[in-house]
Amino acid sequence: IDQQVEARILEPSTVRMPKPTGPSNKATLHYEVWDSQQRKMNIKVNSIIPLKQWVHIAITAITEDAARPDIGVFVNGEMVFVQPSGYLPQPISTTNNYLGKSR
Repeated sequence: IDQQVEARILEPSTVRMPKPTGPSNKATLHYEVWDSQQRKMNIKVNSIIPLKQWVHIAITAITEDAARPDIGVFVNGEMVFVQPSGYLPQPISTTNNYLGKSR
C-alpha cells in the first residue's frame, strides 16, 4: 500500500502563559549532589527563600537508611520539601560548594 502523509498548516495558538502580577518576593532553592561526573540528586523548590532577609536553610537525612535516606529541606526550621530515597554527599571531600551562587 502506497500512502502519503501531508502536513497540515495549523492556526497560531492563542494560548499564552499568564503574566506575573508583580515582582516575586521569594527565590528558588536548588540543591544538587554529584558523584564525580554524574549528578546523583537534584532538588528544586520554587519560590521558597524569602528575599532580603536572613534565612536558615538545613538539608539533612530524615530517615535512618544509610544507603538512600529520605532528604528533608528545612527553611527557618520548617520542613518545606522531602526527597524520598535521596543521596548524601560523599564524606571524603567536597568541591564546588556554592551558597547563593547564580548562573
